[in-house]
Amino acid sequence: MGKHTLKFGADIRRRRNKRLPSDQHRAGVYNFNPVVTSNPSIDGSGLGLASLLLGDPSDFNRFAQISTTQQDVQWSMYYYGEDTWRVTNKLTLNYGLRWDTWFADTSLNSGQGGRYDVTTNIVYIPGVGGVSQSGGVNTPYHNFAPRLGIAYSLNPKTVIRTGWGRSFFEGTFGWTFNTLAADVYPSIVNQHCPATACPQFSQFLPVQFSTGTPTNAPSFDTAPPAPVFPAIPSNGRLPLPDGIGDSTIPTNQKIPYVDSYNFTVEHEVFNGATLSAGYVGNVGRHLNGGWNLNPPGARTRII
Repeated sequence: MGKHTLKFGADIRRRRNKRLPSDQHRAGVYNFNPVVTSNPSIDGSGLGLASLLLGDPSDFNRFAQISTTQQDVQWSMYYYGEDTWRVTNKLTLNYGLRWDTWFADTSLNSGQGGRYDVTTNIVYIPGVGGVSQSGGVNTPYHNFAPRLGIAYSLNPKTVIRTGWGRSFFEGTFGWTFNTLAADVYPSIVNQHCPATACPQFSQFLPVQFSTGTPTNAPSFDTAPPAPVFPAIPSNGRLPLPDGIGDSTIPTNQKIPYVDSYNFTVEHEVFNGATLSAGYVGNVGRHLNGGWNLNPPGARTRII
């Protein structure tokens, strides 16, 4: 189109993820800590193997999952348009705009998964009691990402280039997708029983290689009782019980983005050789991360 070169495009996707996590063994794992057989007055003493031979585990861990059909589903759409405009023989402009939208992660099946809200201490169950399939999370539609580039020829041997652009991205695994159904309470309970703080675990100490000696002592193939999954309230709002840890997702979760910019001067020193000097930078905003809200001095609000 004369001095203009136009480009535009679109990308629309639908994701589904069926994840059966394996962070902890389903049958359960006994852990044997060297501290159990250590001498408190001698640093580095104690052996995990010795704790094993005594049948004295430090804790027990297990994943318990109520079903194997939960799936996360998410739509996303991306649109862009750009123009390269050769204003003069010396000046070229490149400018464009992207619009990126990640719809709220949803649970394929009602009653599976949940979204924990730290401000209410409530787990919202998707599709139950008027709770949306996203657990109440909203879709951000304002992720507009402009970019601008300028190239100017000072003379036949020297060019100045500068530019700035914004890019939105979905974050790392489990930030904007796979956060609702496949790997969260109450569909999954991560059972952790420290030997000194779990009453039901004390019935299984010591453990041994075979049953009978000492009398009534369990063997390694015997595990503490599995956790009891909570009944889902008809209003879809489940108070988080004491002793259960969960991650919180804000209803208006922001999509992370990065601003990138540069300024470069390039000069032809002699035929076939050029010298460039430039400054390149970037800054991220709303980056994904997390912190423990329970310790003293913890933050009082979610950013």
